[in-house]
Amino acid sequence: MDNLLVKIGFVTLLVCMVFPSASAAVINCSNDPEYPHLFYGYAHLSNNNTVGANQTIIGELNSVNFSVKTDSNGYYYPLNIERCSDETATSIRFYVQGSLATQTSTYMSAGYTSLNLTSTSGAYCGDNTCGSGETCGDSDNYPECNADCGACAAATTTATGGGGGGGAGGGGATTTQPIKKISQSYTIKKILGGNNPGIALFTDEEVMVSAVHLYLKEPAENVTVTVTVTETPECGSIIIPDRKVYKYVTITVTGTPASNIDKADIYFRILKTWLSGNKLDMASTTIHHCSGSWSSLDTAQRTEDQKYYIFGATTSSLSDFGVTASYLEEAPPVEEPEVEEKPPVDEPEEVEQPPAEPGKPRQWLGWIIVLAIIMVGVAVYFILTKRKK
Repeated sequence: MDNLLVKIGFVTLLVCMVFPSASAAVINCSNDPEYPHLFYGYAHLSNNNTVGANQTIIGELNSVNFSVKTDSNGYYYPLNIERCSDETATSIRFYVQGSLATQTSTYMSAGYTSLNLTSTSGAYCGDNTCGSGETCGDSDNYPECNADCGACAAATTTATGGGGGGGAGGGGATTTQPIKKISQSYTIKKILGGNNPGIALFTDEEVMVSAVHLYLKEPAENVTVTVTVTETPECGSIIIPDRKVYKYVTITVTGTPASNIDKADIYFRILKTWLSGNKLDMASTTIHHCSGSWSSLDTAQRTEDQKYYIFGATTSSLSDFGVTASYLEEAPPVEEPEVEEKPPVDEPEEVEQPPAEPGKPRQWLGWIIVLAIIMVGVAVYFILTKRKK
């Protein structure tokens, strides 16, 4: 049996060498690591559509994350899960685009498993039931929900009081989101570095950020990511014509120097009612980063649920962030074609004949009477002549 496992492991490692796109993780062990367990398959969203290209698929074993990117068909290969030989954890969880997948698996040294993954994003949090796919310490962005299943010990929230309105948006408009001075922290037990991010999950919807995927240049342990809602970002308020500000947050990291941070994928939750109520264009939602001055990050919608749209962006450093959206353009009114008014056509006026003056018959009427008398006379003459004969 041991020889069989060695052979399978050798084949697995050989495959990884042939396919350089594989994200083989390197873990630090006090003794020899076991052979990796390799997974492959298609990744689906909750509506059964496959995810797009270059999406992150993560396998988590013993709080250590291993990742791989999908191709244009939503296919991931290979996702290698490793552990040290002195570790006993076997339960593997998977994430699709940052959302917990329905499927789980059990670690097996030199395993080779086909596993299609489906995101469970969209599960209803707050129904007082710890349903399928829900665990502690996440938010509506993911099906994990601390309202239903209890909070994870690693996540801590600190509230420092209420607040007023938010920063200025386009044309001097202010955000309608009430500012509650809340911060939440999440401690990542171990980050391997390279292509394997550490994932910090934030359950409090008020902090806007739902997850941070932190990529480090070198491995680190006990890294804490903190998100704090702020009214006064370092770069001042975002002033962009025809745009409205949602919220500002500050993201900080302790447990590793800033120079060790390679990049971070940040996921923000935006209330659907905020966009619709303010007549804002969902597709225009943009994440801005304060790095001396405000700059816009490439922002894309990742998923949605009944309450929120989830947007993601990648940044090379962490500090202050803000989210804005532009107003919908109202369709111009339909103009009816102008009808050219033609001038009225003048009808010819009837020329009235002047009435004949009384007592003055026309001259030609007299001649007719004379002619009639002559003709009557001639007729009488002929009649009398015939009678005499």
